[in-house]
Amino acid sequence: MRIKDIKQLISNVNKKELHIPILLIGATGIGKSYLVKQICKELGIGYIDLRPATQETTDLIGIPRGKEVTYGELRKLKTFWSEPEWWPQEGTKGILALEEVNRAPEDVKQALFQVVTEWRMHTHILPKGWSIVAIINPDNGNYHVSQLDPAFKRRFVQIIVEPDVQDWISWAKMEKLNEDVLSFIQLFPKDLYIGEDIKIDAKPTPAGYHMLSILLNAQVIPPNCEHEIASGILGTTIGTKFITTRDKNFERFIKGIEILNNYSKVKSKYIKITRQDLLYATMLDVVAECESNPKLNNKQLKNLKDYLLDSNPEIRVTVLSRLVNNSVNGKSEIIEKLSNFDDLVDDIIKLRKEVE
Repeated sequence: MRIKDIKQLISNVNKKELHIPILLIGATGIGKSYLVKQICKELGIGYIDLRPATQETTDLIGIPRGKEVTYGELRKLKTFWSEPEWWPQEGTKGILALEEVNRAPEDVKQALFQVVTEWRMHTHILPKGWSIVAIINPDNGNYHVSQLDPAFKRRFVQIIVEPDVQDWISWAKMEKLNEDVLSFIQLFPKDLYIGEDIKIDAKPTPAGYHMLSILLNAQVIPPNCEHEIASGILGTTIGTKFITTRDKNFERFIKGIEILNNYSKVKSKYIKITRQDLLYATMLDVVAECESNPKLNNKQLKNLKDYLLDSNPEIRVTVLSRLVNNSVNGKSEIIEKLSNFDDLVDDIIKLRKEVE
C-alpha cells in the first residue's frame, strides 16, 4: 500500500477516534516511522515513540505503590500502579507508535495485548483521542526479529508498506533534497529501494469481520484501498473473495427484512431458488432479523409463517429450532404466536420436547 494512502487511512482513523490498531510491515529505511511522525505534525497531535524492545513489564504497567484508603470507619492499604512518564494525559489526542514490537521480549509483548485490544494498560486508560500504530520489519529471514503471535496480529489491520517512486520524488522536492540525488532516482527509479518478500499473515475471524465493518461504515478507507485493508484483516484469499463478491453485488440473495415486511412481493422469486448457498444466506438473515427484533407485528408474523411453509423442511426446522433454543425461560414471543398457526404447531411442539 502506498505511503500516501497509509497516511490518509491513519489520519482518518485518528480523526474519527476509531479504536482499531494498525500494523505497518515493511523493509528497513522506507519511511514507516517517518510517515507516522509526519501525520502527527500535520494534524497537530501528540506522538509517542515507544520501543517495547527496551521495556520491561513494569515499565509499561508502572511501579506498584501502597496507599491508605478509607472505607467508612475502616482504613485499608491498597496497591496502586504509578503511571508511566510517557503515558498520554486525558483530553489529548495523538498516536502511540509501537516501534519494532517484534523485537520485544515475550513478556512485554504479552503485556501489550491489553492496550491494543482495550485501549488500556492494566489500570491506565489510553485517552479516546489516541490511535495505536505498530511498526515492524518482516520476519522473512532478513532481520533479527521474532514471529508475532497470531492472536496478537489478529488485533491489527496489517498493511505492507511499499514506497512509490513518484510519491517519494514529490516528497523529496518539498523537503528540498539534493538535486543530484533527485536526478539519479528520476533516471534510475528502480534503484530507490530493493523490494523484499513480505506476506500478510491474517485469517478470517468474527472479530476481524467486526473490525472491517467498523472501517467500512466509518468510510475511513482511502479510494481503491479496500482490497488491501480487507486482506490485512481477513487474509489475502478471503479478503480478495470478499471484495470481488461485494463488487458483484453478492449475487443478491433475498434479505430477511424483505421476507418479513413484504413476502408476497418476493415469494415467486424465493420458491424458484434452488441454490443452497442463497437459501442458506436468506435463512441466516431471517433468523438475525427475528432475534434483533423479537416483537414482530401481525403482518410480519404471517409473512414469517408463509416463508417457513414455502421453505424446505430442513430450513423450516432450523429456523424454528433456533427460535425455540434462544427463548428466555422457555418462552419466545415469536414462537408463542407462531404456535397459533396450525401448519406449524406440530413442528414447534416436537422441537420444544427436544429442548426439554
